[in-house]
Amino acid sequence: MGGSRPNPGPTQKTIGLVAEWDSLMVLEQGGFYKGIYLILGGLFSPLSGDDAESLDLERLRARLAEGPEELILALGTTVEADNTASYVKRIIESEFPSVRVSRLAQGMPMAADVKYMDQETLRQSLKWRQPL
Repeated sequence: MGGSRPNPGPTQKTIGLVAEWDSLMVLEQGGFYKGIYLILGGLFSPLSGDDAESLDLERLRARLAEGPEELILALGTTVEADNTASYVKRIIESEFPSVRVSRLAQGMPMAADVKYMDQETLRQSLKWRQPL
């Protein structure tokens, strides 16, 4: 008999790593991400005095020990986000080599015109271009 299946809860196969609660809320509002989240508690920013000790890396290690397939770095595209992503990736590679690490795509936003893009956005768009 027909009938609808209940919407399954989050999958434990992917972890979306965000810096703060507000990033989690924006992703959650979209309703398209079906994995679990982990809030890192900030970004690695030595110039501001935020070092790796200020991040919740023990909770991240505990979650990774549960055996997810992928960690999605949803940290943004700032210098601090890139530094944090590199730091976290090194941890994953050395301690959890079976976990795939990915990041959100970078480049031109929808409905944007090339003539209005800054050079870094264009550079990222070319670097991460996709087949059509």
